[in-house]
Amino acid sequence: MLFPLSIIEPCLEKAGVPIEVPPDWALRTFSYASSDTSAIEEDDGEQALLVASFSQALKMAGDGQTRPVLAVTAADDAKDPAIDSERAAFPLVVTSLSPAAVCSTVNRYLVGIREWDAEMSRLVLSNCSTQQLIDLSEKVLGKYIALSDALYARVAATPHFPPLDNMSRALIETGSYPTSMIPQIERLAQDQRWHTQNKSHLDQGGNAINPLPNMSRIYRLGGNYAAHLVMVSSETFKPWQQFLFNLLADQIGTCLDRFWQTTLPSRDKGAAFLSSILNDNIHDPYDFKEKARLFGLPVEGVFEIAVITGAEECGGVAHIAHQIRTGLQACRTVIADQRIYVLMISAKRSSKKIASMEEALFEAVSRLKAKIGLSSRFDLLEYCHMGRMEADVALEYGQKNYSKYLALQSSEPYIDCVFRFNRYFPCYLVDPYADTAEFIAKYAASPNLVSRLRRADEENGTNDFGLLKIYLYFDRSVKKTAELLNMHRNTVVYRLNKIKTDYRIDLDNCDTRLFLHYLFGIMD
Repeated sequence: MLFPLSIIEPCLEKAGVPIEVPPDWALRTFSYASSDTSAIEEDDGEQALLVASFSQALKMAGDGQTRPVLAVTAADDAKDPAIDSERAAFPLVVTSLSPAAVCSTVNRYLVGIREWDAEMSRLVLSNCSTQQLIDLSEKVLGKYIALSDALYARVAATPHFPPLDNMSRALIETGSYPTSMIPQIERLAQDQRWHTQNKSHLDQGGNAINPLPNMSRIYRLGGNYAAHLVMVSSETFKPWQQFLFNLLADQIGTCLDRFWQTTLPSRDKGAAFLSSILNDNIHDPYDFKEKARLFGLPVEGVFEIAVITGAEECGGVAHIAHQIRTGLQACRTVIADQRIYVLMISAKRSSKKIASMEEALFEAVSRLKAKIGLSSRFDLLEYCHMGRMEADVALEYGQKNYSKYLALQSSEPYIDCVFRFNRYFPCYLVDPYADTAEFIAKYAASPNLVSRLRRADEENGTNDFGLLKIYLYFDRSVKKTAELLNMHRNTVVYRLNKIKTDYRIDLDNCDTRLFLHYLFGIMD
């Protein structure tokens, strides 16, 4: 291992020995230190650092010696005008220690650096986490260090060195960088630089995103930005700190590569089975239930399909799909045509659980600047194919038409990146260029909300289908509905509340009501 000459600064500072390294010497390299001039002369390489008295160092410089030299002189001798005039010629140590003692101190420090790097290599080979590497490096670097992913979420950070800037503080406290930072990154084209950055980058004066001196290393997956290592300091960085940071950054890069190679190519548990039901390739109901049980999927519960697009620029769809699986345990993902399909599951029929999963997914998607289409919720796993069709429609027509709702629903969160089927289904139906016949035929034959109402009426001898249709037609007038159906007002209210509960619909939502109007038209 070759060390920059500036590495002797922290080594001798820890020993309480002042050191002066001229700037033009700081990046010259060596692999070990020696105070034995004869041994160095027999070495035909340029790898040794000669530690000698000042007079001996001056003599070697006069003889045309080109190898790195560290001069050692006593405090009283340092005041000599002759020494003072030549002190910038090479690194100078002012100490009462002998050159041999200084040489021993330097070599012990270099051994510590080699052992640290070797221990990092051993950890990487044992499939360690990036957090373990940062934990091991904390004392060596002595600075705040953090690793984030393409979702701007924290992966690892120094446990004992607190963040110095607001951006890093948010990463530690909330687990992700502030959402306000993302537009700033795009405005400054910082993300474009990250996509092309191949080595560590140093900002001694800070930048618009991080005002403090910082060093960073970008990691890419499939040619796209996937992870970001940063070290922040309150003081400008020295060359030896850049050297040590690069050692850590290289090991973290190897650790991430091993992780991606062993994790991302493997498909999600039951992904092939999930892909088949998303495409309606179910031929044997018994086989379907057995496979669902084998892969840990409930056949009944509350389900919802989400489709995500636009994640290609943030580490690739495989990386983002893995991040979603890791963050949302009760979901399954499958990749098709550069889109990520997410099946959200609540086996206990809990709509609140689905809602919490939605919120986590929406937050991740908004940070990515990706888009997501959402199906309506359904009760049986076998209806996943309709959920996929709904999500695809929502995504396509949401991207085209969401701007129409910005003025009307300006306070609605995620309105520009989250598109629900109920809202955008009418846009699809009235599109003169869309081939809607096949979808409508399949949707009418599927167990949609209205068909389920009709089937329940047949089984229970009720007329909830007609009640809901009349209620919506007369602009939610309970009085008019009761009169037309010859029912008591309280009975109408009771039946409506039961419909809302059983079918999880919000009749106060105008999108839901418009969706139901169109659906009644299709089913009639």
